Amino acid sequence: MSPRREKNLPGLGGGCDRRLNVCMAARGRLALMGLCGDRWVISETSKCSCSRRTETAVRVNGDPAAPARQLVGGSVLLAHVVRLLTGLAALVLVGACAAYALAEMFSFFADYDDQGFLMLTVRHMLRGARLYDDVPVPYGPVYYLERWLLHGALSVPLTHDAVRLVSALHWIGAALAAGFLAAAMTRGGGFPAAACALTLAASVLHLRAVANEPGHPQELAVLVVNVSLLAVAACGRARNRLRLGILGAASAGLALTKINLGAMYGLAVLGGLLLDVPRGRAAGLFRVVLVVAMAAFPVVVVSQHLDETWVQTLLALLLVGLLPGIALALRSAVPGHFARRELFAFLLGAGAIAGSGVLFIVFAGSSVSGAVRGFVIHPLAYSTMAIVPLPVSAVDCSYAVLSSATALAILIGRERVTRWLVPPAKLWFAAVTLAATPGWLSETHRPSPMLVSVALPWTWLVLVPPEGATGVQWDVLPRRLCALVACFMVLQMYPLAGSQISFGTATFIPVAMVCFSDALEALVTRLAPVRQALTRSRVTVVAVLGALVLIVPPSVRASLEYRRLTPLDLPGTRWLRLDADQVTVYRCLARNLHDLSDTFLFLNGSNSFYFWAKREPASLITVGHFWGLLTPDQQQRLLDDYKACERFVFVDAPMLFETGTTGREPLVRYIRGSFHPVAQLGPYTIMVPADRADAAAVPCSAP
Repeated sequence: MSPRREKNLPGLGGGCDRRLNVCMAARGRLALMGLCGDRWVISETSKCSCSRRTETAVRVNGDPAAPARQLVGGSVLLAHVVRLLTGLAALVLVGACAAYALAEMFSFFADYDDQGFLMLTVRHMLRGARLYDDVPVPYGPVYYLERWLLHGALSVPLTHDAVRLVSALHWIGAALAAGFLAAAMTRGGGFPAAACALTLAASVLHLRAVANEPGHPQELAVLVVNVSLLAVAACGRARNRLRLGILGAASAGLALTKINLGAMYGLAVLGGLLLDVPRGRAAGLFRVVLVVAMAAFPVVVVSQHLDETWVQTLLALLLVGLLPGIALALRSAVPGHFARRELFAFLLGAGAIAGSGVLFIVFAGSSVSGAVRGFVIHPLAYSTMAIVPLPVSAVDCSYAVLSSATALAILIGRERVTRWLVPPAKLWFAAVTLAATPGWLSETHRPSPMLVSVALPWTWLVLVPPEGATGVQWDVLPRRLCALVACFMVLQMYPLAGSQISFGTATFIPVAMVCFSDALEALVTRLAPVRQALTRSRVTVVAVLGALVLIVPPSVRASLEYRRLTPLDLPGTRWLRLDADQVTVYRCLARNLHDLSDTFLFLNGSNSFYFWAKREPASLITVGHFWGLLTPDQQQRLLDDYKACERFVFVDAPMLFETGTTGREPLVRYIRGSFHPVAQLGPYTIMVPADRADAAAVPCSAP
């Protein structure tokens, strides 16, 4: 502790009057006020010291004891009031977050119906069909293992309401994990309560995309990412091998859920860990190769469309956030911290999850080769099927230029420059992140790309040590992993930048709020010691109130909107409410499909109607967004299965992507030549075989 001025206070007896000592909340440490000998002191140690070491003293005019006791009593009362109000605000905050998530989850249904596709594949699995071999799916066995545990072992009903409730729990769980992650990374010096509250509120708003695609593997992935990073921060360096095992398990789990997410997360984690390999000539060469691999990975991923402006802009923003982060990670590397024992722990965790996934495939009757083709090889074709550009432009590179200049100044500048430049930069990063978080485009229900433009170039700031951090106090690994994961996970929005924008930038929020806490800590420690405790309390209260302002109005609006909507009231949709026009079309479609068919098929999938019309598909091959992902053999099986059904009804519907079908698929050509329309319901056209001249649609009335 740096020497400070000390004033003697007359009239106090010797010894240490511990009755006047009071604990005041101060960034996780104890700030003690007490009478030591003839001096009134404020100490940041855990007990009152009567030594003559220089400490800060408070001069009290006249009788020092009475005013001092009043000051202490007021501080105790203030601390109790702050704790009480903070607890009440935390309850209101969590309640508002849950209300928002549930209201949004049950008040929107996307026409492209990813939920129905996934529910139908899960139902096939639960009935004994072989995934990958009989039921082609692009997702890994860990996702289906989780669904088997939920809907098989735990007997959770496979309905739209139940799946949406599980998705809401994933949503809230991921947001809570992000909040606790921010708190864990700031508990050694900062504002953990403020960081936690703001991160929780912002994350709930940011993950609104979960409501677009309930039951999607992406919601499981974001939960795994946040929980694994939280575990790393919470375990600390004392349990290093445990947290490495958790990282290995998370890497394998993500790879066996969505292969691209496993590659991005795994490279970020291994890159962050392997920087700490022991010293040596070989280790130095290894670090060079590792840095080159991390820098080249984004370029390789997007190389197929590197000539497009939006891809170039995304790559520039990503590299500006990544390269300074790698430089700062190298500067803070601890050689020897990642050795053979740590590598073994990582591989053990990865092997446990990978083994569970393989065993699930084998016991479910699927072949490992079929699984590899299904969720590793075939998804590579997505980049050739369709592109949804990220709505950014070359103008957004101005943020990259500003971030690059700041990074250069910090990396090569003197300590004084860093001391005055870092807090404003971190505050800017936090401010733009919070401003961009609730930016949803209401017409399309797509997240705003603003967070990519303004926040991605600044993610490296979390690796700049907070003021006063030392090697003993500061655990760099959680911050390093968060910075690298935040950058690499952005790549999931290529080539389809839809809901992937929200999931790919979810880690930005805890990273930004950690920077917010660092900046506040740097500013508060420059105040006089007697003002720091009160300032910390006030800042925490203001931050918690800010989190409430961020989440309560959207929660109220979502709840009122839910009440305004009309219940869908189809099988398994007791809680789902939609616009009256949408409800009319869906009810009428379900009724006509039930009356006119034994089985049916939508051009765009729309597999939820199998649950609503109480009809079974004729084939185990589930149609989704892209008919072109099916092999020629699967296309022929699809035709044979449906052609054999006498009362087969086809529903022509708009595709989500223009390239979803070419019209040359065997079943599509059969429909075009042998079916005729009998009814038009909104954008849907009901078609029956030409020889069913008596088939007529049932008219429907509005609800």
